[in-house]
Amino acid sequence: MRILVMGGAGFIGGHLTQRFAADGHDAEHTHANSSKTSELLGYDPRRTIQEGVAEFVKWYHSNRKWYEPLVLES
Repeated sequence: MRILVMGGAGFIGGHLTQRFAADGHDAEHTHANSSKTSELLGYDPRRTIQEGVAEFVKWYHSNRKWYEPLVLES
């Protein structure tokens, strides 16, 4: 799967990018300038920022066992 993580310089975004890549996904990150992602990668979002944030929060709550060890390690 091709994944673009917005805010990849942050703690959560950085760990997500690393984990997705380790799981075999084509994972890239950006530092929140979405115009560059469109220009450089041809990225055309399928969700609004509101939909994406809501989906992320739902994922975050559903995957606590996955990410919590990462938080405890750092």
